[in-house]
Amino acid sequence: MKYVKHLPDLNWQLVTPDSEDDNYLREHGIFKLIEHEEPHDSWDLTKWKIIEHCELQTSLRMVHRFYRMVPIDAYETDRSVVIDSTMDSTNT
Repeated sequence: MKYVKHLPDLNWQLVTPDSEDDNYLREHGIFKLIEHEEPHDSWDLTKWKIIEHCELQTSLRMVHRFYRMVPIDAYETDRSVVIDSTMDSTNT
């Protein structure tokens, strides 16, 4: 199971909790991450882009991570995303 914690910039960060006990998770503001299927790689990524969309399900303390395809030139508003702190973000 993957877990996330809300960041001040409204994104979510992957975390590894010390305990998977529900009370511990609640006390530390940690939510279960439910990942939904990514779009199939048969899509032409020169015409389409993958957009990540996170939805919080507060009552069950879960964050659902969805993906969808939109035209590559479509305007998309900023959305919260899941950040993996183990990945080096300095190499762009």
